[in-house]
Amino acid sequence: MKLIQPKIITEIKNHSREVRNEAELIKRKIEDWLLLDQAPKRIKLEWITIDKETSKDLDDWIWAEKMWNGYSIYVSIADISEIVKPNTILDLDAYSRSTSVYTNSHVYHMFPSEISTDLASLNDNTKRNTITTRIDINQDFVTINSEIFESVFHNKKRFNYTEFNNQFNDSFQPFHKDLNLFHEIAKWLYKKRIWWWAKYNYKDKVTLNPSLNITEDNHSIASFIIQEFMLLTNIENAKINFKEKINSIYRLHMPELKWKNVFKQPDKRAFYNYKNWFHYWLWENFYWHFTSPIRRYSDLINHRQQKAWIRKEPEIYNINQIRNIALNINSTIEKTLELEKNHNKLITNKRIERFIKRLSEDNFNNISWLTKQTFSKLIKYFILNPEFLLIDKIKNEIIYRIQYDILDKTSIARIKSAPNNISEFDVFKNIIEIKGLA
Repeated sequence: MKLIQPKIITEIKNHSREVRNEAELIKRKIEDWLLLDQAPKRIKLEWITIDKETSKDLDDWIWAEKMWNGYSIYVSIADISEIVKPNTILDLDAYSRSTSVYTNSHVYHMFPSEISTDLASLNDNTKRNTITTRIDINQDFVTINSEIFESVFHNKKRFNYTEFNNQFNDSFQPFHKDLNLFHEIAKWLYKKRIWWWAKYNYKDKVTLNPSLNITEDNHSIASFIIQEFMLLTNIENAKINFKEKINSIYRLHMPELKWKNVFKQPDKRAFYNYKNWFHYWLWENFYWHFTSPIRRYSDLINHRQQKAWIRKEPEIYNINQIRNIALNINSTIEKTLELEKNHNKLITNKRIERFIKRLSEDNFNNISWLTKQTFSKLIKYFILNPEFLLIDKIKNEIIYRIQYDILDKTSIARIKSAPNNISEFDVFKNIIEIKGLA
């Protein structure tokens, strides 16, 4: 297949009319039975999905059951590759984006809403084409068998995290037993990875005690289960593709080549590559992205390649095309992250400016009532915008909070690292130094 080069991304923007027209055309064809499923056979599955309250692009379903020799885990992922074909307008636009972007003010989906939140999304009380991975693990939580097949999933109920917690905590609820089994499996999968010096820790939502008992805040349990099952699915599917020599996009993370740095968190970001080697954060020899094809282009490519293998058809992409796609995704994501960062900074500054304006309308009389988090954001804004002159009430409030240890560590660090050209912060630095604050 000839690979058409996408346009280079220069800004985060909504989909063009041309792209939306193609999405609407596909939707009409599916509704009118003009675009038929090409799978020779799909196994029927049904249960519930678990997602955040704000999620709209629902792309995964999980299930697990206890067997005589261990457990069987099922993970179904939305089969968007059956809807979006290579080199179409939709595909090229997704290629140019490479990922969905989640900013402070808006979500820029990789695919138009007709696809991402409707046709491909595992919405409440719908049937959607999926790709399912079954993973059998023994009582030591070691994989003994895995297989992948095409399926159709009926979502009987979409649970948000609040509904999940109600079911998880109440032993009289119908899904209580199943969800607690999922949790027990997820905890052991996590422990097993930790034993092999894994560095992945879910941004402090989950902490590991010396006794290897996992403690979690209640809201993150659902997220913890989903992430552990998704990690396992990515690992096992990467093993299948590597074993079968299927051209794929792998996810790598390289360690520092000095033994003394092996147990330190490296700075280099993970990246995509056409060759498999190692993922240092996860301490895994095989890893790729497969579980989010609605929002990551690498996952869509891997779906297409694996589906061709399932159907015993020729691969869609050769090794050179996979290499070029991986390079493009890396480059595009790097640019997108920078655009996202600038966009979020702009939105945050506008919000803080409006907030400061409201405070000024009351002559800053309510500034002492601000929370630590809000006050920290104000300090950050003043440092990033030195042209904003601090009035005496704000200065006095900062001094008061430093003297009485009311400022959080983030604010202290920001003040200490403030540029020397912001003379108004010199007095704050001196007080921090005198008090010996870290």
